[in-house]
Amino acid sequence: PDFVLEGVSTEHEETRPQPHYDMCFKQNIGTEDMFLGMSGKHPGSNDELVITISLPNTKSADIDLNVTDDRVDCWTADYALRLHLPKPVISNQGSAQWVTDKEQLKTHPAAQI
Repeated sequence: PDFVLEGVSTEHEETRPQPHYDMCFKQNIGTEDMFLGMSGKHPGSNDELVITISLPNTKSADIDLNVTDDRVDCWTADYALRLHLPKPVISNQGSAQWVTDKEQLKTHPAAQI
């Protein structure tokens, strides 16, 4: 296809809907950064990337999650997400957590600095 929406797989025809997700960049700063700018960080630099994927009516055992340096794939029986990341990550140093009461998967791929 000429135009592919973010999160949509192009490898095969996918009929499962894409779950809702949020991507948030976090930056760890201290007072020396806020007032003196001593660390050399700028608004475009980030220390952490957090991706929250909403998966209603899903159990953690039913989630297949794969994180590569440039992509996050999340598959369940009801949902399919292939999310290309805006910046490369260190795929083997991240973590993920299932939040049962919110039915959300929080992934923390390690951002490259």
